[in-house]
Amino acid sequence: MWTLLVGGVLGIIGAIFFFDSVPGISALLFTVMVIGGVVYSARQAGRAITWRNMWPVVPMLFFSGMVSVYASAYLIGLNIIFTAILGLLFVHFIIYPRSLDESSGLSYVSGILEAFTGVVLIDPIVNGREAAGWIKRQKHDTFFSVMRGLAIALPIFILFAVFLSRSDLYFAEQLSRFWRVFAAPIELLLPWTGFALGLAWLVSGAIAYAVARDWETDTDADEQPTGGFTVMMQRLFIPVAVVLVTGGALTYLSNPFAERFGEWVYVWAWVAALAVAWGAYSTLEARYQRGATELDDEAGKNEKKARFGWLQIGIVESAIVLGAVNLLFAGYVFTQFAPRIDLTYADVARRGFFELVIVSVMAITLLLVMDAITIRRNPTQDLTVRGLSVVTVVLTVVLLVFAWLRINSYIDVYGYTHRRVWVQVFMPWMVVLFAALLLHLFHVRRNVFSTGALLVVIGYLVTMNLLNINMFVGRHNVDRYLSGEHELDLCYLLDLSADAAPQLIRLAEETDDAAIQFAVGRNLTNTQQRLNRPAYDSVFAYNVSATRVRRLLANRKPQLETYLANRTRFDCVMEPINETLAQVE
Repeated sequence: MWTLLVGGVLGIIGAIFFFDSVPGISALLFTVMVIGGVVYSARQAGRAITWRNMWPVVPMLFFSGMVSVYASAYLIGLNIIFTAILGLLFVHFIIYPRSLDESSGLSYVSGILEAFTGVVLIDPIVNGREAAGWIKRQKHDTFFSVMRGLAIALPIFILFAVFLSRSDLYFAEQLSRFWRVFAAPIELLLPWTGFALGLAWLVSGAIAYAVARDWETDTDADEQPTGGFTVMMQRLFIPVAVVLVTGGALTYLSNPFAERFGEWVYVWAWVAALAVAWGAYSTLEARYQRGATELDDEAGKNEKKARFGWLQIGIVESAIVLGAVNLLFAGYVFTQFAPRIDLTYADVARRGFFELVIVSVMAITLLLVMDAITIRRNPTQDLTVRGLSVVTVVLTVVLLVFAWLRINSYIDVYGYTHRRVWVQVFMPWMVVLFAALLLHLFHVRRNVFSTGALLVVIGYLVTMNLLNINMFVGRHNVDRYLSGEHELDLCYLLDLSADAAPQLIRLAEETDDAAIQFAVGRNLTNTQQRLNRPAYDSVFAYNVSATRVRRLLANRKPQLETYLANRTRFDCVMEPINETLAQVE
């Protein structure tokens, strides 16, 4: 009952925060409330919180707080998604007996998927059923009889009141004096109610999932499946149903993304559906077979032998595989110093850096697999595998350096885009990931690579938040054009978020090109109109960048009107100011 109460209250607060309003400071406030609700509920239930596993709260607060800093819809979406992912990790590990930083990468992935299916599909239903049973057992209590009556009457009363108020304006006016919510149009009230119920469902599910799990119990005999049909439902029908429903929903939601990024988006939608189904299956298994604590070190070794027994290879095979890869990498590094006679500078700069990044990811996978399946019977063999692996790491880092140089050369000629910035920042974090891989290969700490990979992902997104990517891209490309030696992709610049508005103003002020001024004036006028919509007026939609840009554009309204007065046709690619293109060959 406490879970349903907290979920209901936070559902109403979330609807007030987010419904018909852009996310802003509300994201941080709601995240704090959900974290507080989960922690307080766990303590009220007498559950032993593993405080060492609370550290995902820090990046959660950072990412949810950054929602109110920048205006980039892409970055806001990433921050919200990663806040949710860390939230699933948080509710899965809050009372987990083993430390999060000592758990395996598979534990992270399975924990997130199990938490997702538990929060969204299973625990709200289980918790609601248990709460309903508890209320039913209180049937002789007058207080609970009154509460049940109110719970049944309130939605019916609201539904009839809404329709009656729509049929008679005078009745609606009188009713609104009693409760202003009935004055709202039904097309707004019903979606608002549905939104609040959806958030209440998720929050109550998160609390139930986090608090109700019993990690320290080996078995729960009373929850064992009792019949063949139950087992069949658990192992076959439910996962298949989840795949079909989730896949269909994700396919529908992917339509606008497919128009922009291509048909491959649908493939990823069904891959995600399969992942969700696997999470549902794992969660149901966990409901019947509790005690999911990880094996101790010795048991883990025996389990590893059983799991990889038919895949294990000897030191000779492993040395051949790693040695061949090292020779290939070394040959590639050697060829990078040879002159490119038949290739232009643009050909050299344009190709290679994405492929090199993919090779680096493949190298990490290879080293992890070889470390897991190679049998080492003495210290010499162990040293051989580690030595070859270190050589592979060093050569791969060298490949990343070449990829870094290539993308920098490409940027020098063609300027920055979102994709190039994401790749450029990704490479240094890949080096950090290889450092974690080295620690893993030398067994410095249990599951150190899994923890390192999680921290690298968090650090990567933190870096992109602190960079303010739209302002960064806009400033660099405007500087290149104003230097008089590089052309400007004006259409790409105008497609940046409101974060880049100061750079557009600077471009218009520092050039005499009427076409650029008209294009900038029209773009910023549209931005001003969009930021003045009611969705941005709520105090919960407060956004630092949007507020700053609105003030900036309001102060330059006469200047924008001057730009718009000179209606001039403009091209996407603007020639350099001194009409001399940079040499690319």
